[in-house]
Amino acid sequence: MVATEDLPRLEAELVNRSDARLVNLLQHESTCYYFVLAFWKDGKPKFLPVDAATDYRRNGRVWFSAEELLKGRRRWKDFWVASLEVEFRYLLVKKLLKGAVPEYSARRIQELAEELDGKALEFCDELLGEALGEQVFRWIRDGNWGAFEKHLSRLQKALKRERLRKDPLNPLRYWLPEGRRIFRRWRYPTGLFVVVLGPDGSGKSTLLERLERDLAGAFRRTARFHLMPGILRKKGDGGPVTDPHGKAPRSWLASVLKLVYYLLDYNLGYWLKVRPALVRSTLVLFDRYYDDLLVDPKRYRYGGPMELARRLRRFIPRPDLWFILDVPEEELLRRKQEVPLDELRRQREAYRNLAGELPNAVLLDGSLPPEEVARQAEEVILEYLHERYLSRRSLWFPGASLEEEQGYLQKALGAIASNPGQAFLRLALPDGRGFLLPANARRAAVRGLSLYAPQKPKAKALRKALETGLRLGVARHMLPKVQLGTRELEGFLAEILGERDLSLAVSLGTPGPHRKPVVQVMNFSGEVLGYVKIGWNEATRRLVENEARTLQRLQGENLSFLIPEVLFSGEWQGRYLCVQSAPPAGAAPAPSEWHPLYEEALQGLASLGVRRYRLKESPFWKELTGCISGIEAGYRRHMVEQAMDEILNRWGNVELHFHPAHGDFAPWNALRVNGRLYLYDWEYALESAPAGYDLFHFVVQRAWLVDGKAMREILRLSERNLPRVLTDRNSLEIDDDELITLLFSLSLLGKAVLKREINDLKSAYRLIKFMNPCEGELMICRKI
Repeated sequence: MVATEDLPRLEAELVNRSDARLVNLLQHESTCYYFVLAFWKDGKPKFLPVDAATDYRRNGRVWFSAEELLKGRRRWKDFWVASLEVEFRYLLVKKLLKGAVPEYSARRIQELAEELDGKALEFCDELLGEALGEQVFRWIRDGNWGAFEKHLSRLQKALKRERLRKDPLNPLRYWLPEGRRIFRRWRYPTGLFVVVLGPDGSGKSTLLERLERDLAGAFRRTARFHLMPGILRKKGDGGPVTDPHGKAPRSWLASVLKLVYYLLDYNLGYWLKVRPALVRSTLVLFDRYYDDLLVDPKRYRYGGPMELARRLRRFIPRPDLWFILDVPEEELLRRKQEVPLDELRRQREAYRNLAGELPNAVLLDGSLPPEEVARQAEEVILEYLHERYLSRRSLWFPGASLEEEQGYLQKALGAIASNPGQAFLRLALPDGRGFLLPANARRAAVRGLSLYAPQKPKAKALRKALETGLRLGVARHMLPKVQLGTRELEGFLAEILGERDLSLAVSLGTPGPHRKPVVQVMNFSGEVLGYVKIGWNEATRRLVENEARTLQRLQGENLSFLIPEVLFSGEWQGRYLCVQSAPPAGAAPAPSEWHPLYEEALQGLASLGVRRYRLKESPFWKELTGCISGIEAGYRRHMVEQAMDEILNRWGNVELHFHPAHGDFAPWNALRVNGRLYLYDWEYALESAPAGYDLFHFVVQRAWLVDGKAMREILRLSERNLPRVLTDRNSLEIDDDELITLLFSLSLLGKAVLKREINDLKSAYRLIKFMNPCEGELMICRKI
């Protein structure tokens, strides 16, 4: 039992544990929270449930509040336990409502009645009314449990009637929040829907058995299906297939009718079987799914148009996670001899391509030992559950994000939420980013919005509307306000900038291991005086130190582009600060598409010195290798190591040109000033990176993340622009196609490893797919 005001603190303690992850929350009553923590022991996932409630409610009534149950609590060993009075009342009500009194409970109730004596009689009268209360007390005192159980139905009615008489609104206090809870359970199921695909012999059944056994503790129950939910399937269908291609395909008409049958079964089955199971916190596992038909139509005797089958896929309910098992075809043939080698090779390639198409699909190396395959799959599932909980957290604890943000600001800025303090308007974005704009200086608030640089049209329109609202003074009444004690930081910056009466705007950074605040320093009229990068922990300190060091080194060079000037770099209250100058007057957004200005900037970086290295001997490769240990999850680390091994085997001895690189070269890290490019955000700068690294980073960031282009289009864009930044490529012993594939792969590795994007689950799915040398969209797949 937890006091209502202490529940958020308990939840925060569970979320922030370093030795376990909060993977599920089952709200079995509107005030009852069943948290599930996951941790690893001896290579297996283990689960620790924490059941907390802020009152006791059951059978449509609220019986005791937390305050009532915690009143008079007493210490017993290392635990708090209820007082004798509370224990007696609670046990009596609970056993009456359950309609059964086990022997050990009866014995304890009788002991309490004897110890409490007259008080126990009062409690019986209070709960059941005087007429029945005295009789029940005698039964308990005398141990006459036969009489007690004989009148249970009558006692239950008396208990409910007495509660309603004393508290007529009690049922409302139960059912109103209960209605919200039921809706939330249906809208946000706490179960998980997982599909496992792969050729015969790839280990699907073994993996499913292990998942069902090892992950049961995170859910209420488990359920397994084969191919379909089976609403329309006859009993006995779906047995083991010993000759998958033994029967001839159906006719065109019969095949199309079969698709209609699939469509009905999957949709009816989802809403009648799968969704209710998910709502009841069930781990739902499918061995094969509709998409299997697209890989192996002969298995399902499908003779109709494949395009129709592909189009119909959008109407089939999608799972939360896909696991696709990839096993070398020779190993598949050794395990099962039902399909010839050529067909296995075709199926394997088709499954790889499918892994690239499907969202939330994970390609597992099925040739590994079964326990390792299961461990990787379980790791992915637990990470997914943890991320899902964090994304839903505000449903149960709406103030949690604000409290975490305030804690982050205290650590990163030394700014404590205080009243009185500096007032800020808080702008929170769905992706977790946030901005603090000065509330008492309208021009400075508008100027502070420049920290938010959206790239997509919808986000740009919303930003424009917000800017208009700030200019008119309307937005300040719509955005939530926070007050922070920033006087010490303002005083420190005033000395550096030689200005008094500063106004600050803060970008809180992108959630992740490299999250850090960036402060825009202005005067009250909105004139920008400078920017401050703050390294507040080990990871962000390294980045800010790298940026300061890079900018100071570049300031002595004759560059073709402009950079910020470092006004101060050093320690402040245990943090590392880099104070930079504001962009020159007349700065405008940089071109959103590739432009000669970008080409000129990259050529300028190359002019700082080009060296040749074999890839495996280069400082860049050594830095990548050294960062592998920073990848938190074993599965992700395994995939990155696998991709790096493939690259090293193919191109490790190839000589490439290396020169300094920006490391995060993108339109949103640049401005245009009087016909020149102004480059900022140098925290990921590299002293030595492959020539073309920045180009590929630019193309990938822009075309992939903003425009949503396919990988083939991104490769074509890169191929078109490569000659402009790598004019001496003919001296390299590698053809253009291979060079483009290699540079593309290295740029993805840079995003994954150097920028730690692999540690973010959403980014990791995309990066792992495109780094994986088996992924069908990449040119690397055709060459390795």
